[in-house]
Amino acid sequence: MIFNANDGSRHLQCVARFYLHPEHDPRQVIQALEDTAMTSAYLQLLKPVAILASEGPWATEYRIKAYPVDPRDQFRFTTDLTLRGKQALMALGPFSCSRGAGQQGRGMNPYTPKKKEHIPGSTIRIDRL
Repeated sequence: MIFNANDGSRHLQCVARFYLHPEHDPRQVIQALEDTAMTSAYLQLLKPVAILASEGPWATEYRIKAYPVDPRDQFRFTTDLTLRGKQALMALGPFSCSRGAGQQGRGMNPYTPKKKEHIPGSTIRIDRL
């Protein structure tokens, strides 16, 4: 038996995620992401587009939720939204999560590998962000 979340209909919601440093203008970001979604060649114009935001410990997460014209284009659609959304956000200014406030070159991304520091003459290692 095959189970499918869309029950065989031709509608499939796709999500593109973006993580930004908390210090930014959310209105500009929402407008840029909405423009990105509305100008995608893969967008199903008869279905709604939603831009959602939530605050996390390391970043503000934005999600574009939209429907492709054809469900078979879901990966092309998500890739299109991601690449063009990133380009639109980069044009707004430098507020990505690649650098934390007050940190030189170290990201706020929780998945960034930690630096391992070895203290000579001991077996203790200190993990630092």
